[in-house]
Amino acid sequence: MKTAAAYARFSTDMQREESIEAQLYDIKRYAEKNNIIITKIYTDEAVSGRSDYREGFKEMLKAAYDKEFDFIIVHKVDRFARNKYLSAIYKHKLSVKGVKVLYAAQHISDSPEGRLMEGMLENIAQYYSENLAQEVLKGLNTNARKAQFNGGTPPLGYDIDESKNYVINPKESIIVNKIFHLYLNGQGYTSICNILNGMGYKNKRGKPFVFNSIKPILTNKKYIGIYEYNKTSRKYTEQGRRNLKVINNPEDIIVVEDGVPAIIEKEVFYKVQEIIKSKQNVVQKHQKRKYILKGLVECGSCSNVMPGQSQTNRLGNRYYYYRCKKCKNSVNAEHLEYFVIEVIKQNFFNNLDRLKALILKELEGTQLNRNNEKSTIEKRITEIDKEQDQLIDFIAKGLASDKIAVRLKELDKELYALKDTLSKLVPTADITEQQVLDWLDELKNNLETYDKIDKVIRALVDKIVVYDDDIKVFCRITKECITLKGVVPPAPLNLAL
Repeated sequence: MKTAAAYARFSTDMQREESIEAQLYDIKRYAEKNNIIITKIYTDEAVSGRSDYREGFKEMLKAAYDKEFDFIIVHKVDRFARNKYLSAIYKHKLSVKGVKVLYAAQHISDSPEGRLMEGMLENIAQYYSENLAQEVLKGLNTNARKAQFNGGTPPLGYDIDESKNYVINPKESIIVNKIFHLYLNGQGYTSICNILNGMGYKNKRGKPFVFNSIKPILTNKKYIGIYEYNKTSRKYTEQGRRNLKVINNPEDIIVVEDGVPAIIEKEVFYKVQEIIKSKQNVVQKHQKRKYILKGLVECGSCSNVMPGQSQTNRLGNRYYYYRCKKCKNSVNAEHLEYFVIEVIKQNFFNNLDRLKALILKELEGTQLNRNNEKSTIEKRITEIDKEQDQLIDFIAKGLASDKIAVRLKELDKELYALKDTLSKLVPTADITEQQVLDWLDELKNNLETYDKIDKVIRALVDKIVVYDDDIKVFCRITKECITLKGVVPPAPLNLAL
């Protein structure tokens, strides 16, 4: 006897829709009538059929690919998927595994006419979904122009009346005022949370205040009566989450002045915005500090990269250092950078003839390696051309599938990368001694330029390893390791090879 999985879906964007229970009732009746045993039931609630990011749907497909049943029974075509492209892709994959999709409430025969009808129903389902989304958006925009509530949770300090208008919640408005005045009096986000929680206040959801909940309150223009809608992008990630960091163009944002009853005076609100902006500028100023050894400094204990970090003491003095996040091993950034620059000056630029000879020798070996690499890349490009021609022949013969499309895309990507690499394999045999000297002279000049000094360091230094009692600089070209014993001083150095 044949077996099947039952799949039912309910999405909140439907105005008329059978419930999960009603769908399953019809599916079970259909299975009994056709002598099919339902072995597993999969459901997705409040999930749109326009996306394939559905937990129940994904779980069902996995079981189908493992041949756990013969059929998938859904109520109607649009319950499987409203996106006709996704529907076609998944039905093809299922057919390869010998699993067929059946519809309990729509009789579709397994014939050319039946498949035509199925395609038409999928097109209608997708049109209905897209059209409904547009109509919903129109309704939301209409509400927004009236400064009405458009769903979600209203901000702290407001309730929503029967006409979807914002009204002040007297008890919560006291908390909002307290937050603004605490911030004006110099309290930070964490301190404000501690004070509010200590007084027994709760947020809109009845939970204690946390660090991330304070800034959205301090920057919400509704508190001065300004209603804003569609400020952030309505696009969603593959996981179904909205990206609130993407700000829309000003012309796409709906703004209604005095659309909401104000809780905070404008003078207070904008003074708070100035303080927030000034603090952000301070942070950005500190972040602009360039760590010229970024990515080169390693911890001697665990070999992890030591990123640049900064810290301000109680007196307001800021210190910069490279620190291992695992071992907490750290070194003063300015001292270490001074040491590395001195290594470069003394080890590379005090004997240019020696350095020139080493570079020319290195170039000779590099050219041999590049010739071998070029030959390998050209061989692979020929292989890709042949494989692409074969796949295109398959398509021309009517044997197209999503796997062929995916493979062609992979080959195109690989081909682009190979040709890009090939274009960068510049012959080095024609480089003269004078060109090498000119390059070294340019590096020496850039060593005195802070904007370009990191490029000089990366050209000449392989890595810097920081131990508890010494620091080692591993040099490119010369292949030498230079060690500094003890604490790195900001003074002339005693370097030892």
